[in-house]
Amino acid sequence: MKSAVFLVAGLTILLLMSTAAAWSTDRDSVLQHVAFDKVGDIIIIDPNLFAQRESLLQSIKETREYLKTDIARIKLQRFERGGINAGVLDLSLERFSQLLRESKSQRELVKGIRSSFDLYRSLGSDGRGSVLFTGYFRPVYRASRTATKSYRYPLFRRPADFETWTRPHPTRVELEGVDGLGGRSTLLHGQELAWLQTRFEVFMIHVQGSAVLEFLDTTRTAVGFAGGTDYPFKGIPLEYLKKQRIAWSKLSNFFRKHPVELDRLLSENNRFIFFAEQQSSAPVGSLGLAVVEERSIAIDQGQLPPGAVSVIRTALPQMDREGKIRLVSSSRFVLNLDSGSAIRGPGRVDLFMGTGEEARERANHVHGGGELYYLFPKRAG
Repeated sequence: MKSAVFLVAGLTILLLMSTAAAWSTDRDSVLQHVAFDKVGDIIIIDPNLFAQRESLLQSIKETREYLKTDIARIKLQRFERGGINAGVLDLSLERFSQLLRESKSQRELVKGIRSSFDLYRSLGSDGRGSVLFTGYFRPVYRASRTATKSYRYPLFRRPADFETWTRPHPTRVELEGVDGLGGRSTLLHGQELAWLQTRFEVFMIHVQGSAVLEFLDTTRTAVGFAGGTDYPFKGIPLEYLKKQRIAWSKLSNFFRKHPVELDRLLSENNRFIFFAEQQSSAPVGSLGLAVVEERSIAIDQGQLPPGAVSVIRTALPQMDREGKIRLVSSSRFVLNLDSGSAIRGPGRVDLFMGTGEEARERANHVHGGGELYYLFPKRAG
């Protein structure tokens, strides 16, 4: 999120703030101005915020640095007609972080947000604000640096000549074989990054976009998204789950007993993801920034602005006194730091839930409707 035009800074922001009373939106915009009084303060009441303040402040700091890059400027060009650019997003982050540092209570924070920001709602999938929320996580899997009898399924790095591949790209079967075992007859032979115990584990890394690999020598390596083929993502169809009468959380056991079924389903999904080892152990999103548990979301960055500060409202998992997970309607202040093959349009949001088994359990519970809002600096006039 770094931009070459970013500093014209002071002058640009002063000009922006001296025009209309609300951020302009062009006819193609998926964001609509909405008054705080219309939706109520419940939208910006986030009881868990202060406990997670330091991690969110650090994420904001890193995002502001990103907004100074040419990569950020290019990503944000498509939003400039609506008055959204790196300078606007940086000002939003600066004001929000100041309020977060200085507010002594939830009431004080709410008052500061109402006086400092205009609220915009995503029009969602139906033009009326309906957004489908899901959760994703970073799995931790045992792995081997070499193929063995127990570790047979490869995770692949991006080939050095990938950018020169002609389209349409090779199919999944051409890349890794029908059974996902690779081998000399497949196009990705020699690009193996690591080997896992089951094809379902490899598939889950493709779905989640990152993982922590625990190798047999006890070392650990974080791997993350390094590119993908030019096909739409096809997951496990809901109709298939209903027909088999299995829950998503039970898929691993099901495909362990029925591996040919997974081979068949994946042969119909030509979208293929490549991975690379990460220097940082922290989970990293598509902007190259660390994502924070329950404070980072994946969006369609072609329709919603990456790097922005926003508010989500949906049912989120909480642990009750008996140690059971229950869903509670909740608001969260989040940063737009990631994207995903299956996250398309203004009506889809994927919330990062953390790393490991507990995060997986909580992520599996996030699947329902809600609302997505953006905070932009209140303009003078």
